[in-house]
Amino acid sequence: MLFHEPWFGADYYEKHKEFGLDYLVFGNWQLEHAQMVKAICASMGLKIQGSGTECQILDLGCACGSIAEGLRQVFKVPTFGIDPSEHMIRLGRTRFKDLDLRVGSGMDMRMFRDESFGLIHSMQVFEHLLPHCVKSVFFEMRRILMPNGLCLAYLDYPDAPGAKDDCTHTCLRDVLWWKVVAHECGFWTSGERPLVFTKRR
Repeated sequence: MLFHEPWFGADYYEKHKEFGLDYLVFGNWQLEHAQMVKAICASMGLKIQGSGTECQILDLGCACGSIAEGLRQVFKVPTFGIDPSEHMIRLGRTRFKDLDLRVGSGMDMRMFRDESFGLIHSMQVFEHLLPHCVKSVFFEMRRILMPNGLCLAYLDYPDAPGAKDDCTHTCLRDVLWWKVVAHECGFWTSGERPLVFTKRR
């Protein structure tokens, strides 16, 4: 099990919606975030344009797919999303018709071929993993990334406000911990927010 999956079903979605965080809402924030991601990719020498698998994007832990939709509109390339929540993927498929949204686990992404993506994006997902599953997820990420492909991971660290109060934060670690594990799994790392993983050859 990747994490305590019942935490992220219909109740999780409805609770966050009640408090003002609806994972189905799409607007300027998602587009502005995607523009920032594009700028980071350009600064790292990664061009996501044209056709081919090197120009595909995956949003890992996509929830309903609103961020993935922003990435699709800004980069203008095929964009996929994967999330273990059947409820949120079902909602996303009704709203974001041009995305390829899949129900699945980051530990087992066999629905995607080797070297299928130029970019993997992840927003506040890794801190929800069970610690013993982290390397399995990273190895799968490395498998599906193109050579020199990037993963941009936005995650909460222990010093983030309220981070320690969230019971779903089962892997709350400092940035050095994440960088050491990523290096052991075949990545170079840089930055902090986001933490950028570059696939080593």
